[in-house]
Amino acid sequence: GIMEKQGSACDNGVCLPGANSSNPSPVPIPAAQSPPNPPPSAPALALEIEIISDTMCPWCWVGKRSLEKALTLRRESSAITADVTWLPFFLDKDLPDDGKPVREYYLGHYGDADVGDRMKPQLVAAGRRCGIDFEGFCEKTTTFRPTIRSHRLVEFAKRQGKQDDMVEALFRLYYEECGHLNSVEHLCAAAGRVGLEGNVRAYLESDEDEEAVFRVAREVKHLASGVPTFLISRKDRPDAKAVSLNGARPPEAFLRVFDLLASS
Repeated sequence: GIMEKQGSACDNGVCLPGANSSNPSPVPIPAAQSPPNPPPSAPALALEIEIISDTMCPWCWVGKRSLEKALTLRRESSAITADVTWLPFFLDKDLPDDGKPVREYYLGHYGDADVGDRMKPQLVAAGRRCGIDFEGFCEKTTTFRPTIRSHRLVEFAKRQGKQDDMVEALFRLYYEECGHLNSVEHLCAAAGRVGLEGNVRAYLESDEDEEAVFRVAREVKHLASGVPTFLISRKDRPDAKAVSLNGARPPEAFLRVFDLLASS
């Protein structure tokens, strides 16, 4: 199923905002098989992919890697392009500025302070399979902080055509460098690595785009009970319902969606 354990917080490849989140109705994905790749002569498949994500969800980085791997695999046999847009989601938009202790956060959201400890082996193994080191994050992260500044920075980068690079840099900052997603210093350093232009510091110290980001998050919330959620559609069929994939699925799941869309 798209989501096997509704109240399971952050395992099985998906982060939930709380035990009472409601499920959207995703388009069903065909059962796992090994369908033949379309012949190399098939016309290019042009996809629009929207990814609903929170920067504090580690499975979102794993899911990003899976999608990238699937696109690389598909390009070996046929032409495919993908325009990727990241949309904000808040697992907890009410976190205080100085953060909340991890165990207290899990207890308050899921009624179980040990959620993170139980998730760790699964997350570390999933990261290892796609070249991400989550060991340090799991060991050193004792506090969850608000993510609104990081989401605003993603919006800032989008205007310069560098949204995907910025998301990657934020994941690296948080999960491998154990930086803070609400630290102006840390975010400025990440923006520098991406090569963002303009006064990033002044932007982050203001509240520019804050209301707009929260508004988009409210507008897309009905499409995602948890993150990551991938909404995949054909650019030449803008009115068709997007196929929804929830959670950090393996590349094969994305390949099945590509096949489904190619044949539709």
